[in-house]
Amino acid sequence: MWKIFIVSIFTILLVGCAGQYNIIESSGDMPLDSGQARLIMLDKNLRAYVTIPENGKDKYKEYPGSGKEVAEVIQSVFATHLKQVNIASSHQDDIANIQRAKQGGFSYLIDPTINEWSDNYTFWTGVPDKVSVGINIFDVATGDLLDHFTINSTSSLTPSMNQKPYDLLYAPLNQISAKIFKSTIA
Repeated sequence: MWKIFIVSIFTILLVGCAGQYNIIESSGDMPLDSGQARLIMLDKNLRAYVTIPENGKDKYKEYPGSGKEVAEVIQSVFATHLKQVNIASSHQDDIANIQRAKQGGFSYLIDPTINEWSDNYTFWTGVPDKVSVGINIFDVATGDLLDHFTINSTSSLTPSMNQKPYDLLYAPLNQISAKIFKSTIA
């Protein structure tokens, strides 16, 4: 009887510790893990400029600094795959972002948008953190949209897993980056 109880508790904790996420790729709105999503391939030898999106909001408040946090997560994940990844100094309009990327000699403009941002006291409320971020990747030289994907992520309900919404982006961004970067070195 005790063995069943211990196994049950362990299973509940193990399942409860894992946050959940899905990635939707724009060409056909296919989940990335469906095998049918068609992500573009980015050249690892090139440079990217990441914009800072407007701060995330929920129905009660705005989360100051959340836009910069999203840009920093993207930079940290993509910097391991690209020659250089820089972040805008502040939130700017699209025209200013494109001009800065061109002036800086960047090949890619990575433009995130926070669709949902919810930072809850999960330990006390049992309500998970949530984040939804859309990411557009543009070719700076042509202005063409190369790809778009959306990350939807929800934290664990386990009290010991006190994450911030931006922490929920690392796993899906790592999954995306493993699929979209190529090297031109033979």
